[in-house]
Amino acid sequence: MTADGFGMAINAFVGQNFGAGNLRRVKKGYLTAAAIMFLWGLFTSCLLIFGAAPIFSLFIHEAEVIPAGASYLRIIGFSEMFMCVELMTVGAMSGMGKTMEASFITIILTAARIPLAVILGSTSLGLDGIWWALTISSIIKGVLFSLYIST
Repeated sequence: MTADGFGMAINAFVGQNFGAGNLRRVKKGYLTAAAIMFLWGLFTSCLLIFGAAPIFSLFIHEAEVIPAGASYLRIIGFSEMFMCVELMTVGAMSGMGKTMEASFITIILTAARIPLAVILGSTSLGLDGIWWALTISSIIKGVLFSLYIST
């Protein structure tokens, strides 16, 4: 939710400055927001990776379910910093009028989760393979969005 908020804010910021032709300010604002989001995502990742079981047990009290839920949080935790940058970058791209490009990257890589989940889920990873599919696609989206906007 924090990344979505940054995405909305950077959308307006980039839109105003891009429209005014102030590309230096667009770049500086984007890089500042990306750094903040990466750090926030890193904090969230650490929280989920190292505190998975205690966090999950706040919501679910069945002892036999906690390990599976903790595994989910731990795996998803590896993608948080990339997901934060992705969501914020989508806002920046929208502010520049690049909604088709953002949609294309998002749709293709989100759809890729399905075959990737089927493949990874059928390995020894089992259910964790599905969570890894989500994580892998989020990492790739975060990297691609960062590379796209920096060009």
